[in-house]
Amino acid sequence: MTRNLPPNCEKISNYAMCIATSKSLGREGVVGAQQIGALWRLYPSSQENRIELLTKGIIPEGVLINVSSQNPFLVRGGDGEEIPSTKLTLSDLPLSVANDTVKTALVKKGLKLRSKLKMEGIRDPDGQLTEWLSGRRFVYIDLPKSTIESTLQIGQFKARVYY
Repeated sequence: MTRNLPPNCEKISNYAMCIATSKSLGREGVVGAQQIGALWRLYPSSQENRIELLTKGIIPEGVLINVSSQNPFLVRGGDGEEIPSTKLTLSDLPLSVANDTVKTALVKKGLKLRSKLKMEGIRDPDGQLTEWLSGRRFVYIDLPKSTIESTLQIGQFKARVYY
């Protein structure tokens, strides 16, 4: 079971999440809770407890959290099935190269983009994002049908490609 938390709950502990979940299900109704990035995975002990958790939600640290039955970060098609996707990162491009130019080059290579092209920020020594840009860009794409070359010509620049 998954749900990403509102910004004011980012620092909640696994213990606090389990306590909040056990208030809905009882202590025996909870196997555990795990945070993976901005996503929380909650593990109820049975299908009945899972349904109850979906119905009731949980209230960690006084904030009502609605629980989702599916990972909200997955890309799904019209039939609800997961579309395998991956993050593609480009480097070695000046900031002055327009995202539209980059997007056009990716589409010409036959890639199906699943998100907007975004600029990567620079992190400080503590791992926190700063307001500065690294020049790297990323986008989520459908898994490519064949291997993508490690470099891509975009205008007069040769970008490195990672995925």
